[in-house]
Amino acid sequence: MGKYLTLQDRYYIEFALKEKKSVSEIALNLGKCRACIYNEIKRGQVKQQKSDLTYYYIYSALKAQNDYSYKATLKGRNFNLGNNYKLADFLENEVLIKKSSPYVALENAKRQKLEVNFCLSSFYSYIHKKVFLNLTAKNLKKYHKNKEYEKHHHSTLYTLNHSIEKRDKSIKERQEFGHWEADTVVGKKGTLTCCLVLTERKTRFEIIRKITNKSVECVLAEFDKLEKALGGKFKDIFKTVTSDNGVEFLGNGVLERSINGGKRFNMFYCHPYCSSEKGSVENANRLVRKYIKKSQNIDNYDFDYIRRTQDAINNYPRKLFNGFTSSEQLIKEIGFLIN
Repeated sequence: MGKYLTLQDRYYIEFALKEKKSVSEIALNLGKCRACIYNEIKRGQVKQQKSDLTYYYIYSALKAQNDYSYKATLKGRNFNLGNNYKLADFLENEVLIKKSSPYVALENAKRQKLEVNFCLSSFYSYIHKKVFLNLTAKNLKKYHKNKEYEKHHHSTLYTLNHSIEKRDKSIKERQEFGHWEADTVVGKKGTLTCCLVLTERKTRFEIIRKITNKSVECVLAEFDKLEKALGGKFKDIFKTVTSDNGVEFLGNGVLERSINGGKRFNMFYCHPYCSSEKGSVENANRLVRKYIKKSQNIDNYDFDYIRRTQDAINNYPRKLFNGFTSSEQLIKEIGFLIN
């Protein structure tokens, strides 16, 4: 077993703590000492607020991984480069002056009999963590980066930089219209067709769309349709979207990009296993399940049925709004925007 905890190990710790497992049991399952687990829990502590405005702390795997990645720029594997200034200067010269790709730069260093004791993915990692003096990620835009590095580093880094912790605290108060939560409702096991569910936090208004599979491409297509339909009002209606870390909501910012260029909204991601952080859409999913059962293939429901389901949810009186419906609340907010 490796010396350091991996992101997968950290996800296990987060899950185990939620299941009330002891530190001793976690340490035994991971093959680590108890002190290691205690230190890790301290590293990943995140402050949360209850409905009664009191605070408590939970362990976040992503918070701990982010802290580890940042500190790794100062110690550990990054010092494989160490004080080898000759190699560092050679690699910077190859990429910045000769316009070589990182792969070619490393190969040329080996041909020059320079001591190279790290692999290509580590080279990319050092660049992105700003280990070099002049060579940064901005210099790599024209090159295809290592696929494994892209897969495991960039998607994680993106979600870390767009964590719900970085979302404006005022959004939690539900006083401003235009902040949405997103999720998908899947059908019978083994089927692909699912529903994209969007819930506006203040009005609880629902948008439900049938999509062919649980992919970022399908979700992107639906947001593009909404932006085209709403035109110039889109950015007033969609200010932020909060989702879980499902593959259908990743894509390193592709969902945020407007069809007209620039950014159309800000995307934020909940902590893993913290569905309560997007409680509005989770409650909406329960309502959707009254019309679309888990045991059913969603492909069997036509688009008209999905639309009727959406309208039924949006047009029943809610105690939360003193008997008014979500559709009526939406009309009130849209009226403010128009006026």
